[in-house]
Amino acid sequence: MHTSWIKALVATVEYGSVEAAARAQNMTRQGLRKRISNLEIATGVELLAVDARGTLTKAGEKRIQKFRQILDAADEVLNLGQAA
Repeated sequence: MHTSWIKALVATVEYGSVEAAARAQNMTRQGLRKRISNLEIATGVELLAVDARGTLTKAGEKRIQKFRQILDAADEVLNLGQAA
């Protein structure tokens, strides 16, 4: 599982649509949707409803907070070297 997959899902939720999230991350809608699809395959559940909005499924709602924590932890680890 790649953090870029998680970032794609979180951005979609935060921006409210796949299109807006893709623009914010300087990528195509199809590319962003592919990352979310990879995350869904890795987790074994559908996370995002099949629509243009950033609507989470029940499974997505259960996991979104943990995904955000993973991204926060990754940022924290990457910033350790800067604090030293």
